[in-house]
Amino acid sequence: MRLNIKTVIVLGISALMMAPALIAGTIYTNAVHQRAESVNMSRLKTVGQMASNQLGRRMHQLWRDVEGLSRALDLEDTTEIRRLLSFMSHIDPRFTWIGVANVEGNVLAASHGLLEGQSVAERPWFRRGLNAPTAVDVHDAKLLEKLLPARPEPRRFVDFSAPLKDSMGRVIGVVGAHFDWDWVESNLAGLHTPGVDMLLVARDHRVLFGPVDLR
Repeated sequence: MRLNIKTVIVLGISALMMAPALIAGTIYTNAVHQRAESVNMSRLKTVGQMASNQLGRRMHQLWRDVEGLSRALDLEDTTEIRRLLSFMSHIDPRFTWIGVANVEGNVLAASHGLLEGQSVAERPWFRRGLNAPTAVDVHDAKLLEKLLPARPEPRRFVDFSAPLKDSMGRVIGVVGAHFDWDWVESNLAGLHTPGVDMLLVARDHRVLFGPVDLR
C-alpha cells in the first residue's frame, strides 16, 4: 500500500508530537527507579546501623562486666572465686566459661573448675589481657571443646579479658571469659527484617553470619 504525501505528513507530525511524551516518560521512569533505589539503600543502611549499634551495645556491656569483675576478685581466696564464677555462669548462660590465671598463665580458679591447673599462657585472651581490657575475635574452641558436653556443631567463642592488679597497681593475673558465638547469632537473628538478608563480615572478609550459602 502506497502512502500519499498527506498521510506521511500526518504520521510525521504525530511522531514528533509523541517523541517528547516518550522521552518524558523514559526520564520519569528512570527517576522513579533511582528514587526507589535510593529509598532502599537508605532503608538497608538504617537496618544495618540499628543492628550494629544494638549488637555493639550488648557486646560492650559484656566487656564492662568482665572489666568490673577484674576489680572485684581477690586471688587469695580461689575457693570463693570458683564459687562466684560458677554462680555467674549458672545465672547468665552467655558465660560459657570464666576463669582466673596468674601471670604465668596457670588457671587458678574457674567456673565449675574447668581448666584449673592448666596453662593458658599461649591463648590470645591471656597474653593481651595482661596489658589491658581486651576482646578477641570469634574463634573455634580449643581447650574447652573436649571438656564441654558434645554437640553437632563445633563451638566458637568471643573472648573478653582484663588484668587483675594488687593494691599497688601491679598486674598479678588475668580474668578471662568465653562467650558462645551462638549468643551473637541469636541476637542477629532476632533483628531480622523481612526481605533483608543481614550479614556480619569479619575483617578478613569471611561471612560470620548470613545466608547459609555465604557462610
